[in-house]
Amino acid sequence: MSTKFSIEESSDGYKRIYGYDKYLPRWYLKRRRALLDYLAQPVLDQIEGKQIIRFSNSGIVLSWAQVLNQLGYIVDVINWDDRGFSPKEDYDLVVFHGGKNFDSIYKKINNKPQTIYFSSGSYWKFSNTREDKRIKDFMRRHGTKIERDRYVYDSEDPVNTVADGIIVLGDPSMKDTYPKEYTSIFTINNASYPDEHFTSAHKTKDYDKARKNFLFFAGSGNIHKGLDLLIDAFKDLDANLYIMTAPDKKVMAVFKSELKQSNIHMVGEVPMRTEKFYEIVDKCAYVILPSCSEGQAGSVVECMNQGLIPIVSKETRLDATDYGVVLNNNSISMIKRTVIAMAQLDCAKVKKMAEITREVALREHSAEKFRKNLKKTIRGIITAT
Repeated sequence: MSTKFSIEESSDGYKRIYGYDKYLPRWYLKRRRALLDYLAQPVLDQIEGKQIIRFSNSGIVLSWAQVLNQLGYIVDVINWDDRGFSPKEDYDLVVFHGGKNFDSIYKKINNKPQTIYFSSGSYWKFSNTREDKRIKDFMRRHGTKIERDRYVYDSEDPVNTVADGIIVLGDPSMKDTYPKEYTSIFTINNASYPDEHFTSAHKTKDYDKARKNFLFFAGSGNIHKGLDLLIDAFKDLDANLYIMTAPDKKVMAVFKSELKQSNIHMVGEVPMRTEKFYEIVDKCAYVILPSCSEGQAGSVVECMNQGLIPIVSKETRLDATDYGVVLNNNSISMIKRTVIAMAQLDCAKVKKMAEITREVALREHSAEKFRKNLKKTIRGIITAT
């Protein structure tokens, strides 16, 4: 294993890694060069020997770097929003994420390398339209104007247009969010790193109580992720909603009375795989996410690894119909009916569904499966062009 990489910090604070070759096979005689325009910090953390447990987006970046090495590329890694980067190499392959720095970088590349666009979410205009609709619906219901929270302001069409292939997180339905002119779209499942907490917790878990407990575990964007819909749906229900996220103060101000109800629990932001995280996960049987647009949420996949049965919107892009619930729509009435039905399931059935969910997580959403799928997809793109 070579360690000939170098690290640079720009005047505006961006870290850049040159010559990453940790997984590059020694027998490769022709060593190509790739630029990975995504996130540099996870790779730096790995270089420094730090433990990484979050797959999205840290594990995804590391998987990209590893797979590109295995395909014969020495990799330079920069941040997706680093607009000051100037290429020092003629690249054989460039992987972009987001549209923030595409124009500033692509025009500086002397040769025109093969290009892949990696998207961790839906087509940008689809996502923006769905979020605006959610915000308008919230204002109609509660009379409060909320700012956009996960809106994409930089067009991704320029990079999508030149890309030889577009790789997207999610199930095949993700392709439907893109305009028909984009034909080279490939979908792969998100993943989570191994964790054996479920093995011991499952043996003693009280599924009689857990079947009435639902977990909302998500990143930023309370409206985008559908937290407001859940709070409205859980009002006065004989079921508990545990909320593990960073609360938007303006959104939560609308729900002062609801948050005082005994069945709605604002836990706040909790790091995954901590004692507090496991405490809440062990209380619940379900993870619920009625998001308006996702790239197969890593938070849901992580909870599936803990045996939590997913209840998700179609827009979460997780085909969970065989072991969980995909909501027909994201209306409050639909969420409420689903919660009531799931809370009344037989304990033995809930336990079995949890076991199946865990099996699916291990089989279809492992880090190894992600890298295998990613390698196959990249190889298919670069050999076809």
